[in-house]
Amino acid sequence: MFPQARSGRPVYIQDSQPVGRTYNIYRGAPMLKRRRLLLALGAAAGGLAATAFLHTPLASADPCSLGECDLVSGGKPTDVEYYGFRPLFEQWVDNQPTNVEVAGSPFAGGISGSYDVSENDISTPYLDEATYVYGDFTPSADNAAGIDSGGLAGAKVYDMVLDPGGKEVDGATTYGLQDLNVFLSNGDHVWIITDPGQFTDYIYATPTESGNWIQDAGAAAPTLIYDTLTNPAFPTEIFNVADYLPPDEWFPDFFSMFPPGLT
Repeated sequence: MFPQARSGRPVYIQDSQPVGRTYNIYRGAPMLKRRRLLLALGAAAGGLAATAFLHTPLASADPCSLGECDLVSGGKPTDVEYYGFRPLFEQWVDNQPTNVEVAGSPFAGGISGSYDVSENDISTPYLDEATYVYGDFTPSADNAAGIDSGGLAGAKVYDMVLDPGGKEVDGATTYGLQDLNVFLSNGDHVWIITDPGQFTDYIYATPTESGNWIQDAGAAAPTLIYDTLTNPAFPTEIFNVADYLPPDEWFPDFFSMFPPGLT
């Protein structure tokens, strides 16, 4: 089945290279979620504290008081649309069902509920930009209290990578610069800027207070720049990237989009 093009915009399929998990901007690799690997490589090289990748509950939203939370797939993406002209430009749009898995909870399968995440990914050889918009939280049938353990209902995530695959740090291919912004419905703002091999800049703001930390490559911990927060400690749980990104679901390869007789 062909992916639908946006109304009024033609679809140009320049090559039929299968879309797979390999990273290759010039052969039409999938744009969505590709940045996950690059984000980890670049942030590690840029000095992101290792503990920031350990999954901890969101402190900036509704805390996961029942245990540790994970965003896991709630099914394959729906309403998938593609248009563009590879390798110059492409855009993928879809809706990703996303479950909240709560370790040690009494919920069936550990799932407290789900979000429908609207995803929009635009990519060129020089820029990869994704937007994730979280819908309302739908509690599971046995979550009578409607506990939103993820606390992401209404959140908007903007993830931009400059020069994807254009930089090498410590033998690993990564990106030139990454800019991640998370806007939560309660007014909180989480902002992470990473220059791989150089630094990672962390900014967190609520409607009434804020803090800024920078961690140079190779440094053991971030350095406080300024802080008006009630708790002056570096809020590792707030800068846990995995808490904000929907699960890894890949689009079908191009061969599967065409009838067998055409491939």
